[in-house]
Amino acid sequence: MKGGYEIVNNQTYSAKTSDSTVFGVYGGSELSNNLRWDLGYQYHTVLSGKNSIKINMSLIESALIYDFYTLNKLSLYGRFGVAHWGISKEESKSTLSDSGFSPLAETGVRYQLSKNMEIHGGYQYLDNVGTRKVGTYDSYTFVVGVKYKLGVEDDSSYSPIALSRTLTKQELEPKYVQPKYSFPLNQFPPLNFAVDSHEIDTEEVYIELVNVLKKHPTSRLRLIGYTDSQGDEKYNEILSENRANAVAKWFEIKGVNKEQMLIQSEGETNFKASNLTSEGRALNRRVEISILPFLSKQRR
Repeated sequence: MKGGYEIVNNQTYSAKTSDSTVFGVYGGSELSNNLRWDLGYQYHTVLSGKNSIKINMSLIESALIYDFYTLNKLSLYGRFGVAHWGISKEESKSTLSDSGFSPLAETGVRYQLSKNMEIHGGYQYLDNVGTRKVGTYDSYTFVVGVKYKLGVEDDSSYSPIALSRTLTKQELEPKYVQPKYSFPLNQFPPLNFAVDSHEIDTEEVYIELVNVLKKHPTSRLRLIGYTDSQGDEKYNEILSENRANAVAKWFEIKGVNKEQMLIQSEGETNFKASNLTSEGRALNRRVEISILPFLSKQRR
């Protein structure tokens, strides 16, 4: 849904043309992480007080939107497409109608409120709207809008994906007791992956972790898979899950009980570095590994 305020540059009428409000509704799909397509309808009413001219204009638009990311949730976007307009011009006792096509351009800023909702604001330009029959003008519009993604699970209900079973909230956030021996419980160095791959090349540092997990069967290992921002969001969620499961499988082969492992897939969220460079994207293609404090006997 979109609304706005239109400023008109009149090319035909000698009278001063007033500004107007704009309303529109849209739908579309995400073609990739940075590229979207939408199809929408807009309605404008333009008045000319001196000559008592009223122009009713409706638009059917089709456009591609490309996002230039600057921050994790904030991005600049450009929208380019074509608008099919229909104009009804009311002057004195006569009414004239005509239709045609005009190029459309829009630029602005959008902010991601949640995984399935965003707000945006920008500037829209329509070139040479109208014909000799109904008159012509250029349209400059300041627009604001709200977008809701259908079929996307909200962050509030998003839960980690288990390797072998569905984990309850209590299992993901159990009450822990302090271990009686000294072992580093902080996060281990992450495992990084090649582009579009979940093949792993482990390091010897994880052999020590394997021994600790086997010695203390009430301990828990948390594995969180991530991707960079390239590619489709849904595909990246699956790829991050495959990466976390591949690491879990390696630990299982080394003798760790699969019930000790908590698996999460976070897709392209929580960037560790900038996705604008190849070096940053390489750091974001990872599985983060951490060992949790040990459960009390009552929670075994």
